[in-house]
Amino acid sequence: MAAIETRSTLLSFDISEETGFIPQRPPLSSLPPYFREWEGLVDQLSEKLQRKELRQAVHRLPEVGFSSETLHSDEEWQRALVVLSMLFQGYMWQDGEAGLPSKMPALLSVPFHRVTEKIGVPLVGVYTASALYNWHMLDPDKPMELDNIHANVTYTGTEDESWFYMVAVQVELEAVPALKAIWNGVSAKKEGDTAALVGHLAVIESAITAIHRTLRRMSERCNPKVFFVDIRPYFSGTKGLNVFPDGMIYEGVDSKPRKYYGSSAGQSSAIRAIDVFIGVEHTGPNAEFIIAMEDYMPRKHRQFLRHVAEQPPLRQYVVESQNNDLIQQFNATVEAFVRYRSYHITVVTRYIVNQRAHSVNASLDMKGTGGTHFMKVYGGFTMETLMATAFGQDVAVQRGEGDQVSKAADTVFRAAEEGSAISLEFLTFILSSFPWLEPLILRAFRQSEAGQAMKLMHTAASNLIRARIESEHPSKVKDLLQLMIDATMDEDNGDNPSGKKLTSEQIAGFSIDFFLAGYETTATTLGFTSYLLAMNTHVQEKLRLMNTLRKIQTQRHCYKTVTVGGVTIPKGADAFFPLNIIHHMPQYWPDPYKFDPERQVSTTITLIRT
Repeated sequence: MAAIETRSTLLSFDISEETGFIPQRPPLSSLPPYFREWEGLVDQLSEKLQRKELRQAVHRLPEVGFSSETLHSDEEWQRALVVLSMLFQGYMWQDGEAGLPSKMPALLSVPFHRVTEKIGVPLVGVYTASALYNWHMLDPDKPMELDNIHANVTYTGTEDESWFYMVAVQVELEAVPALKAIWNGVSAKKEGDTAALVGHLAVIESAITAIHRTLRRMSERCNPKVFFVDIRPYFSGTKGLNVFPDGMIYEGVDSKPRKYYGSSAGQSSAIRAIDVFIGVEHTGPNAEFIIAMEDYMPRKHRQFLRHVAEQPPLRQYVVESQNNDLIQQFNATVEAFVRYRSYHITVVTRYIVNQRAHSVNASLDMKGTGGTHFMKVYGGFTMETLMATAFGQDVAVQRGEGDQVSKAADTVFRAAEEGSAISLEFLTFILSSFPWLEPLILRAFRQSEAGQAMKLMHTAASNLIRARIESEHPSKVKDLLQLMIDATMDEDNGDNPSGKKLTSEQIAGFSIDFFLAGYETTATTLGFTSYLLAMNTHVQEKLRLMNTLRKIQTQRHCYKTVTVGGVTIPKGADAFFPLNIIHHMPQYWPDPYKFDPERQVSTTITLIRT
């Protein structure tokens, strides 16, 4: 009876016990004859896009009614979503960034609006359309698995694109046992059946492992360069991209522009269901994006997620149970999911970050397929770390929280990123070459957005330092700020007999210098690390940051004349350390062009240095 009840309940959320969120029967490959000309254009989609003729062809299509009078089953509505999504995205991105339309013609936007309203997704191409409703069996007599399914419609006509979609479909299939276990786990938790809950978590762990294994097959038939250059642009939406500052107008639907994220693996209902059930808490810019992706899932799938989310937290139940078996299994499940998420980041890095290095597409290449700035995660993490070490502040920058110092710093970095601040390298060159320009340059900088933010940052830092000094409860944490405060002088009586103590002004300056200098170097190192990880996936588990740092050039300013190795560096000079060149000298580094983390382990350091 329980099994029948589970099946009935899951079906109410449009979840099959056999295929999960994927339709139990293969999706339709075409709509009824009434839509013949629309289907004919979809059949020619890749050819029309290659010739940049799709928009003209769309304008020649006859107006037809996408409604309950012409679409008589769920399968037909699902096929209509595929047809309209692919035509919509193709129309938008046919000419790349060079010729983006500001409006979507009513011929497309009106029927697309009706279909998306029916299914419960936004007016943009979504993961559900390109993957879940877009496949067929190569051999109907064989099992449904990755090597026996193929996409019905693609933008490029390539095997790479079909494989990309089908890996996503296979991921959904591998998640089916987890969906059932999630539902049964909710019941077990309500009933206090700890033993059953342990079993359900074990099933989820196994499913996550299978999902991870499937994702590792992505590179078998999907070339990263083909994906980045030819396929990925068609997944983009109108939100999160500089090329759509105001969004797009949907004629016949809304007179005001709308913004939507594009298609993304973050729109997988199955992966998000596991997220929600085990209580994974995402932080940083990615957290907001992941939550927003729920609105891009079919309405019934979204209802399932919200039903699971409404249950008491699983983690709290596990902790309060004090059951070792349950705690161990919960931890094992979370660890398996973390491994999957980590590998997913590796895939994103390999298919986007390292391809970005060879791309001139500046507005798209810093984002994932849905438009999320995944590289900002590094910046947020770095800022949190520096706030803790430089100012002793525990702030959650990645969750949008922060104090005056971190917010002012964010303005400085944003100004630099957007080009409104002069690069430090260029500024250093100008000042060292033309020192008489220093007053003019400093005056111009103070009036800039970054200069004003620096002033706010200095004021905030000074207030923070003053509060720490005047506090009745001295900090027990020996962070950098406290170490400098311990060395401060009594400014009121000018007591500074040794000449080595610091003023509050100096403390503020040093703290800000530490913060600003550490931010870019740390975030950049993490970025390079991701790039090298993506290019050398076989050594991910052995990664050492030193092997990343050896490939990056660094620069230091000399404040007093010194002699190093017989070379005298005068005061005021800038010293460049060409680590990239040094670490590619074969007399010091065997096989110097190989990314090899083993270089830094204790057993090989002696060999390298001889």
